[in-house]
Amino acid sequence: MRLYLTLIGLLILSAFGVGYFGFSFKNNYTPTNEDKLEIRNVKQRFSKLYPTLASLNLTTLYPSKAHQELISTRQPLIKNGDVFFTKNNCFDVINALSSNFNDHKVVFWEKFRCGDSKRLPGSFFSLPPYVHPSGHSYVYLFYRLMGPKKIDQSWVFNHFKFIKLQEYRYFKNALGSVPDKYSILSTLNEDEGNLIMKSSPSVLTNDFYLVLDWDIFNFFEKVYYVYPRKDFEDYLEKTKFTVSFIKSNQRCLLRDGGLCWNFSLAHLIKRSGTTNLLLAFLLVIFIIIGGVIIYTLISSERNEDEKRKFALRVLSHELRTPLTGLLLKLESLLGKLDQFDDYSQEKLMKITSDAHRLRRLIEMSNHYLTASHKNKNITKIKSQRLSSLNDFLQNICDDYPVVEFKSLEKDQEIIVDEYWLQVCVKNLIENAILHGEKPIKLSANLSKRGVEVEVEDSGVCEFENLDEMTQEFKKGTKSQGTGLGLNIVKKIVKEMGSKFEFKKNPTRFTIIMGQQKE
Repeated sequence: MRLYLTLIGLLILSAFGVGYFGFSFKNNYTPTNEDKLEIRNVKQRFSKLYPTLASLNLTTLYPSKAHQELISTRQPLIKNGDVFFTKNNCFDVINALSSNFNDHKVVFWEKFRCGDSKRLPGSFFSLPPYVHPSGHSYVYLFYRLMGPKKIDQSWVFNHFKFIKLQEYRYFKNALGSVPDKYSILSTLNEDEGNLIMKSSPSVLTNDFYLVLDWDIFNFFEKVYYVYPRKDFEDYLEKTKFTVSFIKSNQRCLLRDGGLCWNFSLAHLIKRSGTTNLLLAFLLVIFIIIGGVIIYTLISSERNEDEKRKFALRVLSHELRTPLTGLLLKLESLLGKLDQFDDYSQEKLMKITSDAHRLRRLIEMSNHYLTASHKNKNITKIKSQRLSSLNDFLQNICDDYPVVEFKSLEKDQEIIVDEYWLQVCVKNLIENAILHGEKPIKLSANLSKRGVEVEVEDSGVCEFENLDEMTQEFKKGTKSQGTGLGLNIVKKIVKEMGSKFEFKKNPTRFTIIMGQQKE
């Protein structure tokens, strides 16, 4: 037990140590003004050292306010927008469409898709608004409605400047390519496209690193410089930083638009100190080893316990049959006791006493094995009315002439399981005979707590408390028994709903059976 407590205490201290170093490591993620300035310098140095792959002038691509709707993140005004590139639900929402918009472009589209009009006006796609209330561009709706067999690639390319940014990927997959000035934008996914629309200062994609130009001379223009992502990551390897696309709940040293800046692992190790990290690592190793040792010790004790129980089962089984035969033969000889001389009678009585003691030892082992069965009690308690407590205890004392019995002044009727109470009292008496000193006394008392049955001897007990001495296989230094007697008594008394107490000087074991009806 002391070894367990020592190991557990050390593991708790180690856990606190790991937590301390972990907290120290986490604090290294707190950015300082110097860190922020250094990140800005890293971006500037990279822009000077590496050539751009391309530049995206969104102001040129989307020159007017109407064009800017093509890169807007505004939510569509009408749900279930997919219906507007089919001929389903014609004119179902025409009233809502026409009442919510000043122009009649949506009405023209409804008449065309539903077949009421055979063609659209020649300037239909080139005049604003370019976005349908469903959130789709009119070019996209027209292409989906008519199908690729009726729409040439050249027509789509000529009208590409009227397509929404989110739709570029669709046309790239459908046509195999897009106009060159839209090729980089067509590689963006929805999250990356939204960052572009919101003028994020930096955007990191699978292939590119995009930086918004903040040049004062380009103040009225929205220009992104595009670099290969590999060049950017190769450059960062020479610094103390790493970057990644921001994910939800991700911890970042600095959030820069779509980028999550952090210290590199090598820098964190250097900043935290090799010694601290080594100590934290050693503490983790110690926690793992300590846990394995505790698990091994517990498993070993369980195995040893199972071995003891198995040995008891074998002994109980093998001894029961020959012992029964021996007792029968001894009973037969005792019936002719007067035919033996005094010496032989004494030896025969001694053999009989030892045989009965061996029988009780086997019964005790059986009681223990029953009590140790998983999720099982010792036995089912069957309480019944016992008319005389004095007679019950006197009958037990008759088997132990050395025991002095002090009866109740007023005999008591109790409700108890007679058999299991007898087992408990006999175990306590035999424990006093084997390990205590004379005189040995058995007494019954009435108190406010109930009926008390007490066994007292004049010996000196080497244990300090009941919990210690009632552990399984717990024996004193001079004991030659199994170390199970008191353990069995404790379990039986608990199952009977009674209490079991121990006091020293003199040694006293008391069974308290609660209030009884007279």
